[in-house]
Amino acid sequence: MIESKADLKEYIAADMQAMGCTGTPFWVPGHEVMKLEIALRKLEYYVYRRDHTRPRRLNLYTFGYYFWRTIFHNLSVKCGFDLHICNFGKGLNIHHRGTVVVNAHARIGDWCDLLPGVVIGQNGTSEDVPTLGNHVYVGTGAKIIGKVEIADDIAIGANAVVTHSFTEPGIAIAGVPARKVGMRKELQ
Repeated sequence: MIESKADLKEYIAADMQAMGCTGTPFWVPGHEVMKLEIALRKLEYYVYRRDHTRPRRLNLYTFGYYFWRTIFHNLSVKCGFDLHICNFGKGLNIHHRGTVVVNAHARIGDWCDLLPGVVIGQNGTSEDVPTLGNHVYVGTGAKIIGKVEIADDIAIGANAVVTHSFTEPGIAIAGVPARKVGMRKELQ
């Protein structure tokens, strides 16, 4: 959760570092995915500030919330993403445009990579959602469905279907259904 301006700067800097982007101004054409991540982080900040400011009335945070919600929505449609706030840790790297769907209740750790075609979704109730650790790489077209826990430093192969937990860190998983295929370091 982004609670302060310092947190906001830290998250945006980590996201830019993960994506390998430099300080491109927001109004310059291109880099829509990076702009979407900036809008995501700013929306998270304004949601927190709006909800934790007393008294609860129209204020600067409410206007910031509506502004960044509109920008985030427009960029989500343009990029083909269905993302929600407060799902991602810092250092998020969505490689490029394409369909990426993440359930509103899923939790993704720090420094994770998502490629196009990824679905991180529920199976049944809203409590049956995935939790991904830190430094997880999710390949193109991978589906992570249900109450699944993915440990830190795991690589999920392209088009894998993950329906059960993998708690051993540092492995690579692939296949339908997903299974361990080796160590992540060996495959890089």
